[in-house]
This record gives sequence, C-alpha cells and structure tokens, in this order.
Amino acid sequence: CTQPWFDCNETYADGCEINLSNDLNNCGTCSNRCAVANGAPTCTNGGCAVLSCTEPFADCNRTYGDGCETNTDSNVNHCGGCNIGCNLANATPVCNDAACEIDQCVGSFRDCNAVDSDGCEVNIDMNLAHCGGCNMACSFANAAAMCATRNCSMGSCNAGWVNLNGSTTDGCEYQCTAVPGTDFPDPSFIDSNCDGIDGARDAAVFVSPAGNDNSSGRWGAPVATIGRGISRAQGLGFSQVLVAAGVYD
Repeated sequence: CTQPWFDCNETYADGCEINLSNDLNNCGTCSNRCAVANGAPTCTNGGCAVLSCTEPFADCNRTYGDGCETNTDSNVNHCGGCNIGCNLANATPVCNDAACEIDQCVGSFRDCNAVDSDGCEVNIDMNLAHCGGCNMACSFANAAAMCATRNCSMGSCNAGWVNLNGSTTDGCEYQCTAVPGTDFPDPSFIDSNCDGIDGARDAAVFVSPAGNDNSSGRWGAPVATIGRGISRAQGLGFSQVLVAAGVYD
C-alpha cells in the first residue's frame, strides 16, 4: 500500500481501502478507533485528537486521553471556561452554573452586600456599619463610635456636647460648651461647667422642702432646711448652697 493508505480488511478487491491519516475507526493503525468523552473526536495525520466538546464540558488540559474532562459549570478552577478560576476575597468559592459564588466566608469576614463578585467584603470585627454582624451599625448621637473585636463602644463626645447622664444609649445628649473657672449661680442660669445645673454640682449643698436634714446634702440627697444647708456646706468647705423653690421657716 501507498502511505497513508492501508489494507485493513485484508481483501484484495478493494485494495488499500483505509486512509490511516484521517479515519476515525482506523487512526494511525487498523482498528484504532478515536473516541472522546463528553465530545467529538478527529483523526489528523494519523493521530486521535479532540475535535469539539459538548457544553458545559471542555478540554482544559489539551490531552486527548481524558477527552473533555472539565465541567465548566462546576469546576472552581475553570468556572465558565478553561483557566477562569474562582478567586473571591476572604471566602471559599464554589462554581454554580458557570458562575463563581461564595460557599462560606473566612474568619471574621461576612458577605453583607449579598454580592458574590467582591467576596466577603466586610470584617465584622471592626466595621462601624456592620459591628459584630451584617447591618449592625455602631453609632452614637453626637459622639464618636468605635468597633473593636465585634464590640461597639462610644468614644469622645463631639464639640459642644456632653454625656451628662453617663449612659451610652442616647449618646452625648446634653448640648453645652464648658468654659474655664467656677460655675457660680447667676440670674441667667448659665451652666458654664456643663454639669447639668447652674452652679457647681460637686461643690455645693442642696436644699429642698422635700429633703431631709439627715441627708448628705449632696446632689440627689438634699437637706430640708437652709440652716442645715449652710452648716453642712461649712463643714464640707463648700461655698455654694443651692436652694430649691419653696417655703422655708
């Protein structure tokens, strides 16, 4: 026979009937049949090769032996096409229907915007908008906020605001700007030291008709008579006796 023709059926009548260079059932040698998993074969120059693949399969390793070996619908290294890897920030990826998706987030990161393409974009350990979990905002009225190890805490008050009640639930709720010096009672009732009253709360004795002369006379525990208030202030070395409205003997 004249190459690449060959007499594979060993019959004189049809001569050298097979072209070994391109016959799918006799490729290179007689009875060497070309077959491709998940695709169609070709015989070229006496060698079997992959002609085409059946979607979603692809021949990503360019090797005839395993055919169209890759399912691009589900392979994270070839998602949607050969060599298209799923690399999502701070996440373990999965390939579904040729699209990269988040399988699970890593560590303290979370997918708060429900968008797979940017991965798990939020660190809930320190993000003010997502402190400790998605959409758990860390903020305080008129004050700075801090998120550390998933704990939200209040920082310093903004200028002109004071956390008078000591609670963080309402932030810095009292609008006031302190000025140097002692806050003495005045006709305009100006709270110059921002302690919530006109006067020095921590350096005064308080008197009220509803008080008790056995009380300390300090803020929240007034005495009942002005005389007791004066003597109590003298004993404490205070210069202010603040008297509530009322009738006194």
